[in-house]
Amino acid sequence: MKSVKKTMVILALLAVFAVSFAMGHITAARSGALRNSMAIDAAERAVAVVPLLRASEPEPDIKAPSEPEPEALKTAAPAEDVEKEDEPEDDEPPFPLEQPVSGSVCAPYSLQAVYSETMQDWRSHSGMDIAAPLAAAVRAAADGKVAKAYEDKLWGSVIELEHKGGLRSIYKGVSTLDMVRVGEEVKKGDVISGVGTSPIESKAASHLHFETWQDGICVNPESYVVNIIEP
Repeated sequence: MKSVKKTMVILALLAVFAVSFAMGHITAARSGALRNSMAIDAAERAVAVVPLLRASEPEPDIKAPSEPEPEALKTAAPAEDVEKEDEPEDDEPPFPLEQPVSGSVCAPYSLQAVYSETMQDWRSHSGMDIAAPLAAAVRAAADGKVAKAYEDKLWGSVIELEHKGGLRSIYKGVSTLDMVRVGEEVKKGDVISGVGTSPIESKAASHLHFETWQDGICVNPESYVVNIIEP
């Protein structure tokens, strides 16, 4: 009997201990749940307050970025009138020349082949032929310097004058080279020789063969001569 009672007492103590332990866990669980609930509630209140705080703050003064100026405005002409520089007329040559001898043009400059009575063939004509009697005065077409004076097998006596801007005037088939010296300065209208003959054009009527060269390139003399001197 004594052992039975002792056993029952032990079981009762164990039961009491188990109940206390369980109650402690339940209380701790409730406390944790309560703390979690309070934390969630506080977070929700904080979230609810943030919009109110933001609403009470003054809005920053944000300026819209300036748009780049259109290219058309950058390159547009100024509003005020700009005086334009005088432009040369279309018919004004780059370097005006006087006709070197009195007479009319009997054979023009031509890049296309023309028939040569003397040579009996077709060839381009590198200058303009000005009809004039033998020994008629040949004059400098512009101010310049005597660059060359020589005899040529085809063209006879030849005088070359050098002018400003890379222009050169050439007088072929003149009567004499004694009136000029290489290197001397000449003025427009100075007599430099007379009309002679050219072997390559000997069958043509008496004339002066006149050429112009710009920067080493043969060009049409009629584009440079402004005063045509008729006989």
